[in-house]
This record gives sequence, C-alpha cells and structure tokens, in this order.
Amino acid sequence: MGVTGLLLLAQLAVAQDAPEDDREIIVWGDLEVERARQEVIEDFEDMGYTQVIDRDGYTLLRSDQTWKGEVRIYDDGWVRMKRQPVQLRAPKTPWADENTAGAWATCILYPFACVKTGGQLVSKRKLDAQKGRALSASEDSVGAYGDRVADRAVDEKVNALPDRLTALWEEGVPLEEGSGRLDSMDARKEAILAFWDSRTDTEWGDMIREAVEAFIKAEVQTSKFPYSEAEIARFNERRHATRELVLFAGFDE
Repeated sequence: MGVTGLLLLAQLAVAQDAPEDDREIIVWGDLEVERARQEVIEDFEDMGYTQVIDRDGYTLLRSDQTWKGEVRIYDDGWVRMKRQPVQLRAPKTPWADENTAGAWATCILYPFACVKTGGQLVSKRKLDAQKGRALSASEDSVGAYGDRVADRAVDEKVNALPDRLTALWEEGVPLEEGSGRLDSMDARKEAILAFWDSRTDTEWGDMIREAVEAFIKAEVQTSKFPYSEAEIARFNERRHATRELVLFAGFDE
C-alpha cells in the first residue's frame, strides 16, 4: 500500500469519532487536497525536482541541478519558485555514496567540493526562464490544487455558517470579529444582508450566499421579523454583488 493509501486509512480511523457531517468534510476534503498536491509533486518530479522535503506549512522540492531553483507547495494552495540556498552536501565519490560518512570525509580534504552555490549564482534571466517553463508545464495541476484547497475551506465555512447565523439572529453575536453585539433585530437583519453582499463573485462566494439564503428563508422569513419585499428591493438597488438576492420567487410568506 502506498503513502496515499496509508494516509486514507489514517484519516478514516481518526474520523470515526467525529460527527457525521464533519467526518465527510474531513475525509473527502483532505483527500481531494492530498490528491491534487500529489499531482503537483509528480509534475515537478517529471521535470527533475526529485528531492521532496516536508516542512511546516509547505512541501519543498529541489532539483539536483541547483540553478533550477526550488519549489514550495504551501498548505494554503499557493505554489512558489525561488533560488536554492547555498547548501553543504557531501558528493558521491568512487569510494562512497552521496552524504555517507565516507563522502563527508572527502569534505575535510576538499571542502569546496561540498559547498553547492549554483542556486545563488544563476542569473535572474536564466532562473526566470526556468520558472516560466516549470510553472507553464504544471499549470493545470497547480490550478487544480488551489481549487481543491479553496473547496475544502468553503465546505468548512458552509458547515459552520448555520450556527454562526443562528447566534447572530438569536443573540446578536456578530459574524465578523471585532464588532460589538447587535441588540436590535433591524441591525441583525442588516448584518445578514451585508455578509451576503460581501462574498466574492466566484463559485465559492456563491456557495456561501446560497447557505445564507437558505437560512434567511428557513429562519428569518418564518420569524416575527421577516424581510419585506420593499427591504429586499432597496438592498438590491445598492448591492455590490453581481446577482440579486431573490427571496420571494416561489416563496409563500
């Protein structure tokens, strides 16, 4: 069984004690992100970046040709390339493999043979050209990785949103940190609309908007303080979002 298979088993074992909804997000969200990350790693390995090092917050990939730079695949979905730093590495010799005790003994006799400076000495023009080739060749997998990280983040946010909206609606707890408690129902209604309008005009922003709309129809519109058609019409006139907020089409007040 490969590393990915072991990872899946570990995730499933941990998820057994989690609530059902959270378990689905943990397993499938993390799985899709890991699959996408592996595709990025494989693309760069095909280009010679075969040294894979796990670091806190990112995965580091390096080529034996130090002038080609290094790749950092961050946990938040970003992929960056930069120069390789000066490295101390014991070279392979006729009598010893790379980085073994025998190879390190060579560094005592020939210290400059163990200092790799090519990553720092390569010209900016040459490095930029390599970056362009590498990032162009990996464009599809890098884009997919970023999308999967975004999907997982939105899934987690959507899952937590009903509780946050309920706390706002029933207790006046603001959705954004740093804001004071909202005492009036009018202020709470305005906060819900402002949150809906502040989402980005992307598929991820629309997922959040749809969750907010579902809450409004299920909780706000069935309460003693529903939005009127006039309120929604005024809101739509001043909104920043591309599409309108539609509450009343096919909805029985």
